[in-house]
Amino acid sequence: MKLAKLSLAAILAAGAFSVANASSLEDSIKGVTLNGMLRVRFYNRDFDQGRDYNRWRTNGVFVFGVPVGENFTMVYRSSVQSDMRTDGNKIINNPKEIDKAIANNLLFLKYSNGPVAAIMGKIPMGSLPILSHDIATPTHGAGAVVSYNVGNGFTVAGVYADEVNIGPAESLLPVQYLGQDLGAVAVTYKNDMASVNAWYYTVTNAFDNIFTLQATVKPMAGLSIHADYSYFEPEDNFAKAVGYGDDKSMYNVNVAYAANGFSGKIGYAATSDDAGVAAVAYDSSIAAILPTANRYWIAEMQDTDAYYAKLAYNVDAKTNVYAGYAGIDDGTTANDDSDEYIVGAKYQYNKKLGFHVYYDVLDYDLNAPARDDENEFRFEARYNF
Repeated sequence: MKLAKLSLAAILAAGAFSVANASSLEDSIKGVTLNGMLRVRFYNRDFDQGRDYNRWRTNGVFVFGVPVGENFTMVYRSSVQSDMRTDGNKIINNPKEIDKAIANNLLFLKYSNGPVAAIMGKIPMGSLPILSHDIATPTHGAGAVVSYNVGNGFTVAGVYADEVNIGPAESLLPVQYLGQDLGAVAVTYKNDMASVNAWYYTVTNAFDNIFTLQATVKPMAGLSIHADYSYFEPEDNFAKAVGYGDDKSMYNVNVAYAANGFSGKIGYAATSDDAGVAAVAYDSSIAAILPTANRYWIAEMQDTDAYYAKLAYNVDAKTNVYAGYAGIDDGTTANDDSDEYIVGAKYQYNKKLGFHVYYDVLDYDLNAPARDDENEFRFEARYNF
């Protein structure tokens, strides 16, 4: 009986302590920020060789910022995804891929004080030019990013992350090399007329040296000139295992002009004739360079040229229509030569909700079994908050 009374007293005391130290809901959420997006997309893909299907893909991204002290914020980032592909009444993708629930679940500490900024923990890494910057499934790892604003437009940064998760659907690397450690340093410069970023990276067991350079110059109102360059030097054993050459490079240049509601861009990109990759993820900012929807990168192709153009017009304050073209000329095999065309429209229903629809036609020069002409229609509704 004494033991029972003692246990009951301990429980009541513990409960009283918890209540005394608990925060009210109003106090708990004070200062907490929430941003992210909700997105619904429908695709219809029509292939010449008869592998037609519909695809429904939905995403939710929720980013909570919780102030925990002066200059410190804890950030919780969660993504959810559903992806279903159907041919008639039959589901054709792996059932495990349909409702993945949490696509990634990141938690990190954010620090900001004057010229110093840092994040540490399980962190998103889509800001690195060679990695996936998909808003729903960005590359992530466990590590830290630290930057220091030197002044006069210059910032320096350093990154280190363990077990970088690129995601097999976005990666240009073989599956066994996806979870590697990555280190990087960067210098950036920005003023009213120009922005430049230069990065140097190493990836454990994969690449000894990687270098990227991106620059945009605006010499006059409405005109901008942009250039990208990447250089990849693989580690010897990795290169032998996957059949890469000693190095691989790629560059991209485009000129854009906008005035009176019209905007246009023309560009050219090329890769070296070496086997290998010039980006880690195909939807990274260094790789996703073409204005089309299906073949919009050439980073893993050998001796390849790409020519592209895009023209857009703002019909009114809410509506934009556009058309684009990309031609790819592979110097190693004619099977990979293609022309691709896209037309689309965007409508901003209100400040946060927008719609986007396009129709894309991909036409290979040779209809080899491994290369199939394709027509794709996509509708997207996206709500940002």
